[in-house]
Amino acid sequence: MGYQGKVYREQGGNRQVVASGGSLDVESGGELDIESGGSLKLAGTAVTATAAEINAIAGGGISAAEFDYLDGATVANSVASKAAILDASKYLRTAANNGTAGTNCTAVEYGDGFNHTSVITLSSVAATIGDNVALAGGAIIYTFPAGAYVIHAATASIGITLTTGTPTTDDPELGLGSLVGSGANATLGDVDAAAEDISAGPVSSVNLVGTAALITSAPALAFEAAESHVCNVNYADTWADVDNTDATISGTVVLNWTLLPVA
Repeated sequence: MGYQGKVYREQGGNRQVVASGGSLDVESGGELDIESGGSLKLAGTAVTATAAEINAIAGGGISAAEFDYLDGATVANSVASKAAILDASKYLRTAANNGTAGTNCTAVEYGDGFNHTSVITLSSVAATIGDNVALAGGAIIYTFPAGAYVIHAATASIGITLTTGTPTTDDPELGLGSLVGSGANATLGDVDAAAEDISAGPVSSVNLVGTAALITSAPALAFEAAESHVCNVNYADTWADVDNTDATISGTVVLNWTLLPVA
Protein backbone atom coordinates (compact mmCIF):
# COMPACT_ATOMS: atom_id res chain seq x y z
CA MET A 1 0.00 0.00 0.00
CA GLY A 2 1.48 3.30 -1.09
CA TYR A 3 2.07 6.27 1.25
CA GLN A 4 0.28 9.55 0.51
CA GLY A 5 2.04 12.65 1.73
CA LYS A 6 0.51 15.73 3.37
CA VAL A 7 0.75 17.65 0.10
CA TYR A 8 -0.54 15.78 -2.91
CA ARG A 9 -2.30 16.11 -6.23
CA GLU A 10 -5.87 14.94 -6.12
CA GLN A 11 -6.77 12.07 -8.40
CA GLY A 12 -7.40 13.45 -11.84
CA GLY A 13 -4.74 16.11 -11.37
CA ASN A 14 -6.99 19.18 -11.22
CA ARG A 15 -6.51 19.99 -7.54
CA GLN A 16 -3.46 20.29 -5.32
CA VAL A 17 -4.29 19.48 -1.69
CA VAL A 18 -2.42 20.53 1.46
CA ALA A 19 -3.72 18.13 4.10
CA SER A 20 -3.73 18.64 7.86
CA GLY A 21 -0.15 18.81 9.04
CA GLY A 22 1.17 19.79 5.61
CA SER A 23 2.30 23.21 4.43
CA LEU A 24 3.06 25.08 1.25
CA ASP A 25 6.08 27.33 1.77
CA VAL A 26 7.36 30.01 -0.58
CA GLU A 27 11.05 30.44 0.13
CA SER A 28 12.98 33.68 -0.01
CA GLY A 29 13.16 34.91 -3.57
CA GLY A 30 10.12 32.87 -4.64
CA GLU A 31 6.66 34.20 -5.33
CA LEU A 32 3.06 33.07 -5.58
CA ASP A 33 1.37 34.97 -8.41
CA ILE A 34 -2.39 34.83 -8.94
CA GLU A 35 -2.97 36.00 -12.49
CA SER A 36 -5.80 38.28 -13.55
CA GLY A 37 -9.04 36.31 -13.50
CA GLY A 38 -7.75 33.97 -10.81
CA SER A 39 -9.04 33.95 -7.25
CA LEU A 40 -7.68 33.72 -3.70
CA LYS A 41 -10.24 32.34 -1.26
CA LEU A 42 -10.36 32.25 2.53
CA ALA A 43 -12.79 29.68 3.96
CA GLY A 44 -14.44 29.53 0.55
CA THR A 45 -14.91 33.28 0.19
CA ALA A 46 -13.01 35.08 -2.55
CA VAL A 47 -10.75 37.96 -1.49
CA THR A 48 -11.88 40.83 -3.72
CA ALA A 49 -9.51 43.53 -2.47
CA THR A 50 -6.76 44.37 -4.95
CA ALA A 51 -3.08 44.24 -4.09
CA ALA A 52 -2.97 48.04 -4.36
CA GLU A 53 -5.81 48.36 -1.84
CA ILE A 54 -4.18 45.95 0.60
CA ASN A 55 -0.83 47.73 0.26
CA ALA A 56 -2.49 51.11 0.84
CA ILE A 57 -4.05 49.84 4.07
CA ALA A 58 -0.78 48.34 5.27
CA GLY A 59 1.08 51.52 4.39
CA GLY A 60 -1.40 53.59 6.37
CA GLY A 61 -0.72 51.62 9.52
CA ILE A 62 -4.41 50.85 10.14
CA SER A 63 -4.86 48.41 12.99
CA ALA A 64 -7.51 45.75 13.52
CA ALA A 65 -9.07 47.92 16.25
CA GLU A 66 -9.31 50.82 13.83
CA PHE A 67 -10.98 48.57 11.26
CA ASP A 68 -13.51 47.61 13.92
CA TYR A 69 -14.55 51.26 14.27
CA LEU A 70 -15.60 51.18 10.60
CA ASP A 71 -17.28 47.77 10.70
CA GLY A 72 -20.97 48.52 11.19
CA ALA A 73 -20.63 52.28 10.74
CA THR A 74 -23.46 53.80 8.70
CA VAL A 75 -23.24 56.69 6.27
CA ALA A 76 -25.18 59.72 7.51
CA ASN A 77 -26.12 58.16 10.84
CA SER A 78 -24.32 57.59 14.12
CA VAL A 79 -23.75 54.11 15.53
CA ALA A 80 -22.50 53.52 19.09
CA SER A 81 -18.74 52.92 19.32
CA LYS A 82 -18.32 53.26 15.55
CA ALA A 83 -16.80 55.93 13.35
CA ALA A 84 -19.06 58.82 12.37
CA ILE A 85 -19.40 59.13 8.59
CA LEU A 86 -20.61 62.37 7.02
CA ASP A 87 -23.48 62.34 4.54
CA ALA A 88 -23.19 63.33 0.88
CA SER A 89 -23.44 67.02 1.83
CA LYS A 90 -20.64 66.62 4.41
CA TYR A 91 -23.02 67.00 7.35
CA LEU A 92 -22.95 64.88 10.51
CA ARG A 93 -26.25 63.22 11.33
CA THR A 94 -27.14 61.69 14.66
CA ALA A 95 -29.30 58.88 16.01
CA ALA A 96 -28.75 59.88 19.64
CA ASN A 97 -31.30 61.81 21.71
CA ASN A 98 -33.49 62.59 18.74
CA GLY A 99 -37.07 63.77 18.97
CA THR A 100 -40.08 62.22 17.25
CA ALA A 101 -41.79 63.65 14.17
CA GLY A 102 -45.55 64.18 14.33
CA THR A 103 -48.27 62.70 12.13
CA ASN A 104 -47.58 63.29 8.42
CA CYS A 105 -44.15 64.67 9.33
CA THR A 106 -40.64 63.33 8.83
CA ALA A 107 -37.44 64.54 10.47
CA VAL A 108 -33.78 64.43 9.47
CA GLU A 109 -31.47 64.95 12.43
CA TYR A 110 -28.07 66.64 12.32
CA GLY A 111 -25.74 67.08 15.27
CA ASP A 112 -23.77 65.24 17.92
CA GLY A 113 -26.51 63.92 20.20
CA PHE A 114 -26.72 67.06 22.33
CA ASN A 115 -26.56 69.90 19.79
CA HIS A 116 -29.25 69.28 17.20
CA THR A 117 -30.61 70.73 14.00
CA SER A 118 -33.88 68.98 13.16
CA VAL A 119 -35.23 69.43 9.63
CA ILE A 120 -38.93 68.55 9.72
CA THR A 121 -40.95 68.09 6.54
CA LEU A 122 -44.70 68.57 6.84
CA SER A 123 -46.72 66.65 4.25
CA SER A 124 -50.41 67.57 4.41
CA VAL A 125 -50.69 67.87 8.19
CA ALA A 126 -54.45 67.91 8.95
CA ALA A 127 -56.03 71.21 10.04
CA THR A 128 -59.64 72.14 10.76
CA ILE A 129 -60.43 75.80 10.12
CA GLY A 130 -63.47 77.83 11.19
CA ASP A 131 -66.62 78.56 9.20
CA ASN A 132 -67.66 82.21 9.61
CA VAL A 133 -66.25 82.19 13.13
CA ALA A 134 -63.06 82.92 15.09
CA LEU A 135 -61.10 79.71 15.66
CA ALA A 136 -57.55 78.62 16.48
CA GLY A 137 -56.06 75.18 15.96
CA GLY A 138 -52.79 73.34 15.61
CA ALA A 139 -50.95 70.05 15.43
CA ILE A 140 -47.82 68.56 16.96
CA ILE A 141 -45.03 68.36 14.39
CA TYR A 142 -42.16 67.40 16.71
CA THR A 143 -41.74 65.99 20.22
CA PHE A 144 -38.42 66.63 21.95
CA PRO A 145 -36.73 63.83 23.95
CA ALA A 146 -36.98 63.65 27.73
CA GLY A 147 -34.89 66.10 29.72
CA ALA A 148 -34.25 69.82 29.82
CA TYR A 149 -33.57 71.52 26.49
CA VAL A 150 -33.12 74.92 24.84
CA ILE A 151 -34.49 76.02 21.46
CA HIS A 152 -32.01 78.47 19.96
CA ALA A 153 -33.55 79.24 16.58
CA ALA A 154 -36.32 78.24 14.20
CA THR A 155 -37.00 78.77 10.53
CA ALA A 156 -39.99 77.66 8.50
CA SER A 157 -41.54 77.80 5.07
CA ILE A 158 -45.12 76.58 5.50
CA GLY A 159 -48.47 77.10 3.81
CA ILE A 160 -52.07 76.18 4.53
CA THR A 161 -54.36 74.79 1.84
CA LEU A 162 -58.14 74.48 1.86
CA THR A 163 -58.84 70.90 0.77
CA THR A 164 -61.88 71.78 -1.35
CA GLY A 165 -64.25 74.68 -1.82
CA THR A 166 -64.03 78.44 -1.46
CA PRO A 167 -63.19 81.10 -0.55
CA THR A 168 -59.42 80.70 -0.40
CA THR A 169 -58.62 84.35 0.35
CA ASP A 170 -58.47 84.11 4.14
CA ASP A 171 -55.06 85.05 5.57
CA PRO A 172 -54.84 83.29 8.95
CA GLU A 173 -51.94 83.67 11.33
CA LEU A 174 -49.42 80.84 11.33
CA GLY A 175 -46.88 80.22 14.06
CA LEU A 176 -44.81 77.67 15.96
CA GLY A 177 -45.55 77.19 19.64
CA SER A 178 -44.94 74.99 22.64
CA LEU A 179 -48.72 75.12 23.24
CA VAL A 180 -51.22 73.95 20.64
CA GLY A 181 -53.65 76.53 19.22
CA SER A 182 -57.25 76.06 20.32
CA GLY A 183 -60.52 77.75 21.13
CA ALA A 184 -62.61 80.56 19.68
CA ASN A 185 -59.61 82.81 19.15
CA ALA A 186 -58.92 85.05 16.17
CA THR A 187 -55.17 85.30 16.87
CA LEU A 188 -52.54 83.05 18.35
CA GLY A 189 -51.80 85.73 20.91
CA ASP A 190 -55.41 85.41 22.10
CA VAL A 191 -54.76 81.70 22.73
CA ASP A 192 -51.62 82.24 24.78
CA ALA A 193 -48.11 83.57 24.26
CA ALA A 194 -46.92 79.95 24.23
CA ALA A 195 -48.93 79.31 21.04
CA GLU A 196 -46.40 81.42 19.14
CA ASP A 197 -43.31 81.39 21.38
CA ILE A 198 -41.06 79.24 19.15
CA SER A 199 -41.72 81.42 16.10
CA ALA A 200 -41.45 84.55 18.30
CA GLY A 201 -44.83 85.75 17.01
CA PRO A 202 -47.12 84.92 14.10
CA VAL A 203 -46.85 85.47 10.36
CA SER A 204 -49.61 85.84 7.78
CA SER A 205 -50.33 82.80 5.61
CA VAL A 206 -51.43 85.14 2.75
CA ASN A 207 -54.13 82.73 1.50
CA LEU A 208 -55.49 79.19 1.67
CA VAL A 209 -53.85 77.81 -1.48
CA GLY A 210 -50.54 76.80 0.06
CA THR A 211 -48.50 79.96 -0.52
CA ALA A 212 -45.49 79.67 1.78
CA ALA A 213 -45.24 81.87 4.85
CA LEU A 214 -41.68 82.40 6.04
CA ILE A 215 -40.61 82.29 9.68
CA THR A 216 -37.20 83.16 11.11
CA SER A 217 -36.74 83.43 14.86
CA ALA A 218 -34.14 83.15 17.59
CA PRO A 219 -36.28 82.60 20.69
CA ALA A 220 -33.65 81.14 23.07
CA LEU A 221 -36.37 79.28 24.96
CA ALA A 222 -35.37 77.03 27.86
CA PHE A 223 -37.66 74.21 28.99
CA GLU A 224 -37.29 72.17 32.14
CA ALA A 225 -37.72 68.39 32.02
CA ALA A 226 -41.29 68.67 33.33
CA GLU A 227 -42.35 71.42 30.90
CA SER A 228 -43.68 71.26 27.33
CA HIS A 229 -41.72 68.98 25.00
CA VAL A 230 -43.60 69.64 21.77
CA CYS A 231 -43.44 72.01 18.82
CA ASN A 232 -46.85 72.72 17.30
CA VAL A 233 -47.71 74.35 14.00
CA ASN A 234 -50.60 76.66 14.88
CA TYR A 235 -53.14 78.79 13.01
CA ALA A 236 -55.85 81.28 13.94
CA ASP A 237 -58.27 83.64 12.18
CA THR A 238 -61.75 85.05 12.03
CA TRP A 239 -62.65 82.79 9.17
CA ALA A 240 -64.88 83.58 6.21
CA ASP A 241 -68.03 81.65 5.35
CA VAL A 242 -66.34 78.63 3.72
CA ASP A 243 -67.71 75.61 1.87
CA ASN A 244 -65.44 73.18 3.73
CA THR A 245 -63.42 73.36 6.96
CA ASP A 246 -60.87 70.65 6.05
CA ALA A 247 -57.38 72.00 5.32
CA THR A 248 -53.78 70.81 5.31
CA ILE A 249 -50.43 72.40 6.20
CA SER A 250 -47.27 71.55 4.28
CA GLY A 251 -43.71 72.82 4.15
CA THR A 252 -40.47 72.64 6.12
CA VAL A 253 -39.59 73.61 9.69
CA VAL A 254 -35.99 73.70 10.96
CA LEU A 255 -35.32 73.71 14.70
CA ASN A 256 -31.89 74.33 16.24
CA TRP A 257 -31.84 73.09 19.82
CA THR A 258 -29.69 71.63 22.57
CA LEU A 259 -30.51 68.81 24.97
CA LEU A 260 -28.97 69.70 28.29
CA PRO A 261 -27.06 66.81 29.87
CA VAL A 262 -27.88 65.77 33.42
CA ALA A 263 -25.29 67.18 35.83
